[in-house]
Formats: sequence, C-alpha cells, structure tokens
Amino acid sequence: MRSRRSGWRLTRPCRSASAAPAAAAESPRTCRPARQGCAGTGQSPGLRSHEGRAGRECAAMFRRIRWIVQIVLLLGVVAFFHYFLPQHDIVYIVGTDVIRTDPSGPDQTTRDVRYINAVRPDGRTSEYRNEDTGWGFPFYFKFDSGKLQAEAQALQSTANDPVWVVITHYGWRITYLSWYPNAVSIRRATGPDEFIVPWFNIFFLSGLALFAIWLGFRIWKFKADHIDPLIEEAVDEVDLRTGRVIDRAEGFWARLLRLIRRR
Repeated sequence: MRSRRSGWRLTRPCRSASAAPAAAAESPRTCRPARQGCAGTGQSPGLRSHEGRAGRECAAMFRRIRWIVQIVLLLGVVAFFHYFLPQHDIVYIVGTDVIRTDPSGPDQTTRDVRYINAVRPDGRTSEYRNEDTGWGFPFYFKFDSGKLQAEAQALQSTANDPVWVVITHYGWRITYLSWYPNAVSIRRATGPDEFIVPWFNIFFLSGLALFAIWLGFRIWKFKADHIDPLIEEAVDEVDLRTGRVIDRAEGFWARLLRLIRRR
C-alpha cells in the first residue's frame, strides 16, 4: 500500500503501511507516522468530519436540483399534452362573432377571426375561436372553419330553451393573454349530463406510454451492452496509468532522498 493511502510520511521509500513498524525498528529514520487522525488518512478527525459533512450537503443539494428539474420537465410535458389534446365541453351556443384583428409587428396583414360564444350547464360562459389549422401543427387538419361557423349559428338557442351541444376543442382560455381555445367540431348532445369518454386521448396516451417504455428498455440495453463496458475499460486504463505515474514519482523521490543522504 502506498504511503499516501496508508498515512505514513516518507523520508525513505516504504513498501506498505504494515511494514512500517518493522522498517522503523531497522532504521529509526525510515518511516514515521503522520499526525494522528482518522485511520489511514493522515487528516485530523475534525477536518475529515467537516469534509464529509460538506460532501453530504453538496450531494443533497444536487439531488434537490435534480428533483426540481425533473418535476419542472414533467409539468411541462403534462401541460403540453393538456393544451394540444382534444377536450370536450357540453354547452349551448348563444351567439357567434367575426372580429378583425390587427397583429403587431412589421409585414402583418389583418385577418378576420370567428368566435363562438356559449354557456355551460352551471351558468359559466365560454368563448371559442374558430380557425383552420391546415396541414401544420397541431395536426387536426381543419379546413372547414366556415362550415363550423354555420353549424354554430344554426344551433344557437336561449336559456329558456337550450340546445345542448358538444364542442370539441384544444387550448386554454386565458383572459389576460387573450387566449381562446380553438373549436374543432360541434355535435348535438343528448343532454347537459351526457358522459363523454375521451377515447382518442386514452388510445394516444396509452400508445405513447408503451412506446416510451419500449424506447427506455432499448436505451438501457444499448447502454448495458455497449457503453458501460467502454466506461469500465476506460476507468481501468486510467487507474492503471495513474498507478504507474505514482510509482514512478515515488521511485524518483526515493532516489533523490538517497542521493541527498549520501552527500
């Protein structure tokens, strides 16, 4: 065992810490123990306990940071899917509007946006925009906003004689940001208490979960078969080269000490 690990301070080369007492009996100047402290470290107990406590605190801090990052990413994924996956509202339509908007910024042309105003069974109002998604994201491939507006106008009713409909949409209504959910389709409902099963969301999220499990297994297997052996081989090579460098350094200092003593 090398002197830097055994806690013996070198004045002449020592082969191991266990051989230090015998070597000291032969020559009193061969080896001498370092300052008493934690076993085999040459450090005082106070210093070692302080370093250990600092290391544990640092590890705990990194664990908290890792958990915070993971929670933020998870919330971001949940919010992403909740925004873009279809949702269903049971309402009765009270009116439709077409509002001309003037987007800010250079080279922006005005456009007409269709809106649908509705009321929920509990009396709360809901507003929806009615815009085509085209071929882009999100991939609803909606091209019939004009037809949907006509259906909404035909299904208008009043609170005294409501015609309940199911509006399928995506997005959120955020008043302070002027965000409106985009209506995708409209159909008549059996009543205000109709139970709607989101089959598309169930199948989509189930398929996505199965794909994520399969992908995670493939990544784990690839890591275990190809990456881990390379890392272990690299670590072993570094340990071997480090050991050789330390041996050479110890040999150099031993020769230097012998040369000094001869003089």
